Amino acid sequence: MSRTHITLTDLVDNHACLDQRDLFVATFGDKAKIGPRNMAKAIKAGLHVFWLERLIPAPARAEYKNATAPAWAEYEKAMAPARAEYKNATAPAWAEYEKAMAPARAEYKNATAPAWAEYEKVRASALVKALTKRGEA
Repeated sequence: MSRTHITLTDLVDNHACLDQRDLFVATFGDKAKIGPRNMAKAIKAGLHVFWLERLIPAPARAEYKNATAPAWAEYEKAMAPARAEYKNATAPAWAEYEKAMAPARAEYKNATAPAWAEYEKVRASALVKALTKRGEA
């Protein structure tokens, strides 16, 4: 199904945060017509717009992916050297962090293990029951 508008209800239904909902209303009111001008307006206003990808109808997804793939590949290519430099620069700090956190992490894991095991047992049992239920509503 093709869409013509994005509504405040769409934002609520897709769990947009209150700040984004308020910004949407301040920018567009209760709904916005989908188009290049409003997309630019939304981005300029600070609205996060790329969650809208999840609303792309199945038949249009491949076309969207094909249209954006070359730009994504160029972005990845441009970011690779910076990402490697960042990783190298932060590696010593991450190693120190992991070393400092290890005792607390182990203590936490030991303290929560019994409750987690019980939860997983109940969850597994409920999963089996839910998966084997036959058409009962």
